[in-house]
This record gives sequence, structure tokens and C-alpha cells, in this order.
Amino acid sequence: MTCHSISSLRTVAFALTLGWLGAGCVSQPQSSRLQVEDFQDMAGAMSTSLSRAFAERGPSDEPWIVSIQRVTNLSGDVLTEGEQWYPMGKLVSSRSMQRLWDEHRVKVVIPAERAELLRVQSPGVLDGHLGEGQSPTHVVSATLRSVTRGGFDARTDLYSAEFEMTERASGTPVWNDRFELKRQALGVIWD
Repeated sequence: MTCHSISSLRTVAFALTLGWLGAGCVSQPQSSRLQVEDFQDMAGAMSTSLSRAFAERGPSDEPWIVSIQRVTNLSGDVLTEGEQWYPMGKLVSSRSMQRLWDEHRVKVVIPAERAELLRVQSPGVLDGHLGEGQSPTHVVSATLRSVTRGGFDARTDLYSAEFEMTERASGTPVWNDRFELKRQALGVIWD
């Protein structure tokens, strides 16, 4: 072997070693953006909390017709319409809420296209629970906000989702709660 061949082999071996090491060190891309699991956790926590608002209602109480609104997004993330509806759909279709709809005389009003989508995704969930054609007595809404802190090698987003149910006639809050979540992404980001 000549010096040139040995040098070329060393160069190739060095390049392969760097490539192998580089591939082994590359991590999955990270994001501080909300994920599906975050929306699921949010909906689960809020359905548990909202169920406490219905605890004192009984089968002889005047029925509530509750209008569900999509999440108002005031966060730094761009959310699709589906992402804005997702926590509310999960809230409405959760098992704990299904039982409460029956036991505490509560019906739900959501836009027709969302109701149809929910019927397709979760057949039977809304049967008998939609207050179609009825005027809402209460409104459930949510507002998502975020605060971002970033540096050269990390970004952290603190999300706060405030949920509220108000009586339509008086505007009086009947229930409110907050869900908070922190997401962090590490690694150098180049523009």
C-alpha cells in the first residue's frame, strides 16, 4: 500500500467514524409546542373538575343546556380549528361527564358540524345528550395562554388554559378552573 492509499483509508475511516458518532448523538427533534397528550391531560383534568360543579344537581332540578365553545387561543402557538375543539370534545365525551349528563339533567349544544364529527368519531356518545334546537342556559369556554422563555440552547413554554362555565342569563360564573403545563425543548436552534 502506498502512503496515499493509507492516507485515503484513514480519511475514509475517520469520516465514517464521525458519521457514525454523529448519527448516534443526533436526538429526536424537540418542540415545546403542545402535543396530543397535553390536550388529553387537559381535558381529563377539566372533566374531573367540571363534574364537581354538577355534584349538587339532582334528577329533579331544572335541566341545563350547556353550549360548548372552542378554545380561544391566545398562546404563541398556531392551533388548527381541530386542536381548538379537541379538548372540548374530549371534555364532553369523557366517561365521567357521560354519567353526569344522565344523572344531573345536563344537555350539550355544539355547532352542528362538530356534533356530526363527534358522532362519527365516537358513535353513541352524544345520543340523548344534545340539546339541539334548545336555547343554552350555560356556556363552557376556555382560553389558552402561553409565556415563552428562550435562550441559545433551550426554550420553555408555560401554558395556562382557563376553563369557565357561566350562566347565560346573568353572566355569573358557575365553575372555573385552570390547567397549567410546562414544555421544554433543548438543543441549539439555527435560523
